[in-house]
Amino acid sequence: MDFLRKTLIVIPARLSSTRLEEKLLKIIHGREIIVWVAQRIATLGIDYVIAIDDMKIAKVLQSYELPYVLTSNDHISGTSRVSEVAELMPEFDFYCSVQGDEPLIDPAEVLNFVNRGEEISADYINAVCNFSQLENPTDESNVKAIISSSGRLIYASRAKIPFTKNTNNFEYMQICGLYFFSRKFILEYKNLPASKLEDVEKIEQLRCLEQDIPIDTYKINGEMLSVDTEEDFKKIESLEKERFTLSIL
Repeated sequence: MDFLRKTLIVIPARLSSTRLEEKLLKIIHGREIIVWVAQRIATLGIDYVIAIDDMKIAKVLQSYELPYVLTSNDHISGTSRVSEVAELMPEFDFYCSVQGDEPLIDPAEVLNFVNRGEEISADYINAVCNFSQLENPTDESNVKAIISSSGRLIYASRAKIPFTKNTNNFEYMQICGLYFFSRKFILEYKNLPASKLEDVEKIEQLRCLEQDIPIDTYKINGEMLSVDTEEDFKKIESLEKERFTLSIL
C-alpha cells in the first residue's frame, strides 16, 4: 500500500462570485484577499494548495510563488472542488478546506482544527464559532448553526435560527469556512445527489444532512470574517494592517 501523508489543506478559489464580483482578487492593504489567506496558511508548514478555476487567479498566485492546481469551473461548492483535488492529489489521509475569502483566518485555530480531525479520524467536521462584534446574526450572508448536545450539526440556515424574542441574551453559533474530510468521504462526495435544501438555502452542508450523513462540529476561537458583500469588504478593509500581517507577513 502506498504511504499516505496526513492532511492537505485546500483553499478553494473560484473567480466568479454572485454578490461581490471577483472578490478574491480585491486588494486589502496591498495584497489580494486570496493571497492573505494563503500566506497565513503557509505559516503552518503543512502541505497546502489553492484550487483555482481560472488562470486570472493563477497569475496573481504565481507572482507570490503560491502553489495552486487548476480545477473545473463547473463546481457549485468549495466541497465539490476539494473532491476534485482529492482525485488529483490522492496521497493524503485527510483534506482540510479553508475558505479563500477570510483574510483574517487564524492559523493557530486552523492547526487546532486539523489536529482535532486527525485525532478522531473524522469523516466530516465543520468548524463553528461565536459571532464577532463585526458580524450580525440577522445578516443572511452569515450561516447560523444548530448543534446537538453531542456536537453534531443538526441544521444550518441563513435564517436567524433558533427563533428567540430576546436576541441580546442568546449566543448564536456561526458556520465557519473551515471543513475537515477523510479521504474516503471526500472522494465519495461527488456521488451524493443534489439536495433540495442545499439549493434553497445555498448551504453545502445541507446536502449531507438531507442524506442523514453526520457532520461533527468543532468550536474555534477568534474572528472568522468572510468577504461576501461590498459592505463586508469595506468593513474588513478599514481594519488596521497589523491585524493582517501576524507580524511576519
